[in-house]
Amino acid sequence: MVTAIKEKGPFKVDCKNPLPEILRPRAIPKTASVLHLTTTDPAGAGYNLCQALQRHTEWTARIFTSRPNVYGHPEDIGTVYDYYDELEQLLLDADVVHFHKITEDFEISLPLTSSRKRTWQVKDFIRTPKNKNLIYHVHGHPYERANPEENGKQYAARGGRVLTSTPDLATLYAPHCRSEYFPNCVPQDDLLYVPRGTTKKLRDSKGTERWIVAHSVSVPSLKNVAHIEEAVRRVADKYPVNYLQLKDMPFLKTMKIKRHSSVVFDHMQGYYGLGSLEGFSLGKPVICGLDGPNLAAVQSFWGLKGSGHPWIIARDLETLEDSLEYLLEEPGRIEEHGKQGREFIENVWSDRNVATRLADIYRAL
Repeated sequence: MVTAIKEKGPFKVDCKNPLPEILRPRAIPKTASVLHLTTTDPAGAGYNLCQALQRHTEWTARIFTSRPNVYGHPEDIGTVYDYYDELEQLLLDADVVHFHKITEDFEISLPLTSSRKRTWQVKDFIRTPKNKNLIYHVHGHPYERANPEENGKQYAARGGRVLTSTPDLATLYAPHCRSEYFPNCVPQDDLLYVPRGTTKKLRDSKGTERWIVAHSVSVPSLKNVAHIEEAVRRVADKYPVNYLQLKDMPFLKTMKIKRHSSVVFDHMQGYYGLGSLEGFSLGKPVICGLDGPNLAAVQSFWGLKGSGHPWIIARDLETLEDSLEYLLEEPGRIEEHGKQGREFIENVWSDRNVATRLADIYRAL
């Protein structure tokens, strides 16, 4: 307990050992810094990485977002107020500059109110007395998937290390630059990401209790919307289940709805999305169409053996329908698979484990 000592003057706080040793926070000394730069933060991935680095490693991590995040993903430094002053200082101080969907050619135009009256680019700070190491992170934006040769050759010419958020992107970029798979993370201990207190069905407006299949959709053609709609329609003849498409809504609302769902469907594009990690963290069974190479790469990264992973794999309409029926015919399986996913994100794919692996990469640059 912090003790306030009243004297003749104002109150003073006795901060000398105010807490027993066991109760004091164990701060990690910050000995290096990284600045992440992005246009818009892809599903909050960059912010999550910075938050994990801050919590669990010796790295001070900040992120600058050059455009507002449309759906309300959290931001650190945005394009309002005096961001240019802080950004300039952070660039000067950084040991590593970590790029997402942006390069060092990005130009900062100072407002007319600035005393410096000049324009500069990020690359003006790369070769300074404190030489910066560079990382480029590919997250699978449609442009990144459509132009691996152009983008990869640019990264190779700049000399930075290239990370990809899914294994298939590493394979796609490998012929053009030195790319490697490195996963994103979610802050599984934040309240927004913890499981609901019950796995019971939800009651709809008519009073009917139903299972809910939640599905975050950005680009419908890349999320197998038609397949999941048809699969739910087929099993709905036997079980009380609804399909709920989460599209064009604030991130906070999306996460709260997912928490109240019964099953999370990612997609069947061969790789996985951040929706899988969110579903695991929320303690939901996650159905995803991971193909063999992507699944093997994930297992290799985390040192998993055999069939050790929490996904329910569905790669076509028939197996998607079978997966839903498997869960709904015995509701205890929903809870069982949900617990397995949560344990996996806590013990294997945790933000701590991702952060410490990323810090290792920074130190090796």
